[in-house]
Amino acid sequence: MHLSRLRRTLRSVLKSPGTSLLAVVALGLGIGQTTAMYSIVQGALFSPLPFHEPQRLMDLTSFNVGDGPSGSNNLFAVTAHDFDDWRNELTTFSGVGAMSNKEVNLNDEAGFPERYEGGYLTWNIPDILGVPPVIGRSLTAEDDVPGAPLVVLLSHDLWRTRFESNPDIAGHPIRVDGEVATVIGVMPETFRVPVNEDLFMPMRIDWSDLRRGEGRLSVIGRLADGIQRDEAQAEFETIAARQAERWPDTNAGRAVLVRDYRSSLNEESNRAIVGVMFAGVCLVLIVACANVASLLLVRSAARTKELALRTALGASRRRLVGVLVVESTLLALAGAILGLGVAQAGVSLMGNAFSWQNLPFWVVFKIEPSAFLFCALTSLVAGVLTGLLPALKASGAITFDVLKDESRGSTGLRIGRLSRLLVVTELALACSLLVVTALMVRTVLNLQNDDPGFDTESIFIANLLLPESSYPEDADVVAFYENLVDDLAGLPEVAAVSAMSRPPGDIMGRTHYQLEDGSYKNRSDIPRTAYGAVSPEFFAAFGIERREGRLFDRHDRADSPYVVVVNESFAERAWPGENPIGKRLRMGQDENGDEPWRTVVGLVPDAGVSFIHPAIAQTTPAGFYVPHAQQPWRRMTLGVKTHSDPAAFFATLRQRVQRVDPVLPVSGGVTMERLIWENTFGTKVIAVSFSIFGTVALLLAAVGIFGLTMFSVNQRTPEIGIRMALGASPGEVLAMILRQGVGRLALGITLGLGLAMALASALRIAFHNVEPTDPAAFLSTVLVLGSATLLACLVPAWRASRVDPNVALHYE
Repeated sequence: MHLSRLRRTLRSVLKSPGTSLLAVVALGLGIGQTTAMYSIVQGALFSPLPFHEPQRLMDLTSFNVGDGPSGSNNLFAVTAHDFDDWRNELTTFSGVGAMSNKEVNLNDEAGFPERYEGGYLTWNIPDILGVPPVIGRSLTAEDDVPGAPLVVLLSHDLWRTRFESNPDIAGHPIRVDGEVATVIGVMPETFRVPVNEDLFMPMRIDWSDLRRGEGRLSVIGRLADGIQRDEAQAEFETIAARQAERWPDTNAGRAVLVRDYRSSLNEESNRAIVGVMFAGVCLVLIVACANVASLLLVRSAARTKELALRTALGASRRRLVGVLVVESTLLALAGAILGLGVAQAGVSLMGNAFSWQNLPFWVVFKIEPSAFLFCALTSLVAGVLTGLLPALKASGAITFDVLKDESRGSTGLRIGRLSRLLVVTELALACSLLVVTALMVRTVLNLQNDDPGFDTESIFIANLLLPESSYPEDADVVAFYENLVDDLAGLPEVAAVSAMSRPPGDIMGRTHYQLEDGSYKNRSDIPRTAYGAVSPEFFAAFGIERREGRLFDRHDRADSPYVVVVNESFAERAWPGENPIGKRLRMGQDENGDEPWRTVVGLVPDAGVSFIHPAIAQTTPAGFYVPHAQQPWRRMTLGVKTHSDPAAFFATLRQRVQRVDPVLPVSGGVTMERLIWENTFGTKVIAVSFSIFGTVALLLAAVGIFGLTMFSVNQRTPEIGIRMALGASPGEVLAMILRQGVGRLALGITLGLGLAMALASALRIAFHNVEPTDPAAFLSTVLVLGSATLLACLVPAWRASRVDPNVALHYE
């Protein structure tokens, strides 16, 4: 019985192959994009952590009470001494551990020196996470004391690529930053803490060499059996109060937030952007559902006589509604099959797009089993929603007079209000998505066309890290980089060369600073800004000109007066309306610390201190530079401006470096254009995604308007014939049909622009030099959507204006 009904339903669906195909394609696009974005959201924000009982893992974050727990990623926010207090006093956790990371140089007799991401762990981190090594042993307490022989755990990927999956790797000697180390084991594939590290070493913290308030760590803990998060939070409040009383200089105004470890791994900006993208793709699905509902409404109108006959033969209204909803659900399930293909393609494209990036271990782009369930549920809901309104409308209009009416235009069903509602809904949603698309496109154009304030052409950059074992003194570090800069500058293919802690267009260092004439009640009041340590050649190499004063030279040494060059934004923030030359500042938060006062000797434009996209980096353009000789960094970036292809310079640079130090690796060799492209890549992905969303929504809305307008023209053919027989011109008929489309368009755009403002405000953090209310974006959307709508109405309107009155009246 049920099988025969299914066959009848299939035959009914196939009677209108064009309508059915359009419905399947529309729902397939909507369901597919939504399922793809669900998988991306799941992989980026909610994928399960590869640890034992991850729901018991807590992130322990320290923050200033005045700032509040921002909810952003607070990795490495806990000072070392605070962590030491916690692990000695906490009773609500079965274990508390800390992590930090930095790049390290690795070398052994089996291969050339290379740079890797190194994770420094307290010995108990693998135990807290419940992840034993797959080869060898884990860390022990004896490994994690100052002076202990260095031992190393390898990531599975490093073991496979560098050491060719050697099963006897345990006991293998290597050098890490010049220090002899022993490989003790290999971790599973999914173990890459704290972010995406390649090898793991014990911290071996020397507490005698560490002042309170120094050392930034990421701290996690496992709740003890029977303990809930609220109980742990209450204990931390007691400990934080005790710390503030004992060490007011460093702990006054500090509090601790205990939160689920998984939820702590994504910055608030990332969650907001991904959430808005998911909302955007849901709007596309709603547009698809409205489109299909419109198609089914038209189809139901054409079937009123069939439905009347079913009623005459005893079918109840409930039975008729059920038949129509089953048909729409069948179309939705067919759309879900297409949608799974769309979703797989979308997730694969996203994974391939980010394949070059070293994504954090918790980000996984793939179709999980839950995505199939999500797709099935979405298709069922879409099928019911798209079929229910047309079914109720059609079944409620059935009368026996329909069977007596033989006129061509009579269907017994008037769909005006419902059709207008669906069309306006499609237009409003398409409008909101197109506005965001226009804003993102303008953002990308701004990023590409804006003057970054520094030269980017023909510049090659690469990174070096000098190990303390080989370069123990600051003077050794300074001498190495100065000699290397001088050596490279003498090459005929080199136009300029410099060294800097971070290149322009990247995220540079952050530091607290105090002004000589400033007053700070608490340590938390001391501001932070971006800063960089640079060689004197930096400004000339990148074409950054001075506005006031002078720039650095080789006379700015460790034994000379300490100096600083500030940019215009920093000068305006620190000394508004004043000339900054001669002003003084010092780095850090200690009132009577060892940091010297630095005199401002130069002013430069805002160039290269902050990330190329400050809104995403949550920074401002303000910052300053210090001479590398007065603030030596072991990790430095070389910027080489060449007369030829900069990408071809890497081999020369590596050769020159290894002439000085054969075991020192050179990493990260890219051009400045590539670096800026990488730093703006995420914004471009968002722009492309919303372009796809907006285009699909626009096409679906245009198809829906075309179909409903054509149906309206067919229904009104006798009326149009009468009007033309009474003297109406084709132009008047054309205008009459177009006025209907213009009215719906005006209402849809009005509602859509309001929705667009809310959507754009939520995505504000992704915009660059463009406001969410940008008039150009809204105007361009109105023009594009208006043109598409009028074009969709024009063909049916033109057809109506060509109606022959004699033919139209013949059917009456």
